[in-house]
Formats: sequence, structure tokens, C-alpha cells
Amino acid sequence: DFNILREDDDVIVVSKPSGMVCYHQHKTTAGKVGRKKRKKGSKKNEAVDADISLVDALVEDVNLRLSTLNPHAAGIVHRIDRGTSGCIALAKTDEMHALLVAEFFTRGAKKTYEALVPAL
Repeated sequence: DFNILREDDDVIVVSKPSGMVCYHQHKTTAGKVGRKKRKKGSKKNEAVDADISLVDALVEDVNLRLSTLNPHAAGIVHRIDRGTSGCIALAKTDEMHALLVAEFFTRGAKKTYEALVPAL
């Protein structure tokens, strides 16, 4: 599960948990993360294992409209690896998508990384 940290008409910022991909570049094998998801056209109580991406969850579960500038990764302007948790910004409009991609590309966006290490 993820948390919505900020949302306005142009952008949404969410806290992505470790274990969730940002988007699927290609269709992946079902069942990687073990979350249950109904197939379209299936009966109400019929569920299948599926590898749910952040984009899948926002578009299908929350019913959010994201930018379609990049049809393979709706709204994604930067990504975080599957095994990493953290904040991710997604564009809701094509105009904001182009602006944010330019900011990340030119290193205008400031990113901060922190590691949590258990005490020995």
C-alpha cells in the first residue's frame, strides 16, 4: 500500500513502499508480489495473483487520471527501484509531465537519500 502525501490539479506525490514497481515496462508474470486483483470480466469474488505497479494502483484502484504523455508509464517523471521505498511525484497533466521531466533531466530537482541501518 502507498500513501498520498500531496495532491493538486497537476501533480500527486505518493510514498511508494518497498516491493512495488513504479510501472510495468512489459507485462510481467502474475503473482510476483502476491496481491490479489480481480481480472476484468471476472466474477466479483474471483481474484488472481498479480504484480501491481504504483501506476496500476493509482489508475485502477484509486481511479486517478494521470498524464498520458508517456503511454507506457502514465504520469511517471522519475522512478524508484522495486526494492526501495520513498516519495515519487507523478504528473496528472501533460503540461506538468513535460515540466517535471525537464527538471529531473537537467538536475533541477533536488533529491535526498537516507538509509536506515539496524544497530549491531
